[in-house]
Amino acid sequence: MSGAAMTSVADVLPAAMQGRKLTCRRCGSEVGFGARQWRKRCGRCGLVITLPGVLRDEQQEQEPACFICTDRGLVFYQEQRGRLLYEFAALCTCRVGQQRSEIGLPRVDQVDNIGSLVHLARQNRASWEKRTGLRAGGDLPGGAVKVPAAAGGTPI
Repeated sequence: MSGAAMTSVADVLPAAMQGRKLTCRRCGSEVGFGARQWRKRCGRCGLVITLPGVLRDEQQEQEPACFICTDRGLVFYQEQRGRLLYEFAALCTCRVGQQRSEIGLPRVDQVDNIGSLVHLARQNRASWEKRTGLRAGGDLPGGAVKVPAAAGGTPI
């Protein structure tokens, strides 16, 4: 590394992005990116480097069809028994959950200690919207409604 001390990544990132080159934070070698390349492995140490902001433009994250399981087909929930906390999984009732082949897992509608599935869907939806910066369409399960922002409410 050079003798000059770097004060912040934000100071060097704009210049590095113009040439589509980044310095590997692990070994210090320079990694160049091709025209449509947004992820590359460092040739010296093997660290995977992803260009910031490029992933959203070229490969936008799709909205999940089911916010209960976020299209994984499984819903994870916790239960405390005595002083120990256990984590369990249940199959979602959505299309992806019906296609999973795990034997012995109950469906979410058969488990009484999962909690509110509408609340879980709201949390997952809010997390997806915050992560992607997009607004989710569609309705939530359990009769929840989306309140338009123009009416003074916050979308659910």
